[in-house]
Amino acid sequence: MGNRRIDRVEQGHLFLVKLSLIWGAVSVALFYAAGRPIAELFSKDDAVLKFLMIYMVIMPFVFGFRGLNHIGCCLMNAIRYPMHAAMVTFMRFVIFLLPIAILGAKWYGFKGFLLGIVAADIVTGIIATVWVRKLYHKGVSNLFYTELES
Repeated sequence: MGNRRIDRVEQGHLFLVKLSLIWGAVSVALFYAAGRPIAELFSKDDAVLKFLMIYMVIMPFVFGFRGLNHIGCCLMNAIRYPMHAAMVTFMRFVIFLLPIAILGAKWYGFKGFLLGIVAADIVTGIIATVWVRKLYHKGVSNLFYTELES
C-alpha cells in the first residue's frame, strides 16, 4: 500500500484520475472527428447510421467519468472498504442510471436515454472520486494499523 506512505497513494490516485479524464477527452475528439467513417464500417443504412452517429457523439463523454467510478471502487476495495465500493456501484445503476435514462428516453427518445447514462456516470464518477479521497486517509491509516497488529 504505497510503502505505508499516504502521499504515494494520493499521487497514484491523482495520476489515474488525470489519465482517465484525458482518455475521455481524447475519445470525445476521436469519435467526433472519425465517427462517420467508423459508423460506416458497421452499416451503410441511413437509419442505422443516424443512431450510430448519435451514440458516437454522446457516449464518449462517459469514458473518463466511468473510469473515475472504476478507479474509486478499485481503490475502495484495496483499502478494505468493499461495501463502499458496492454502494457506489448500486448508486450508479439503481439510483442514478435507471431513473435518469428511463426519464430521458421518455422525454427525448434515444438521445435522452444516452444522455441519462452520461449524467449518471458523471455524477457517480465525481462521487466515487470525492468519497475515496476521504476514505483513503482513514482507510490507509486503518490498514497500516491492522497490519502492524497482526
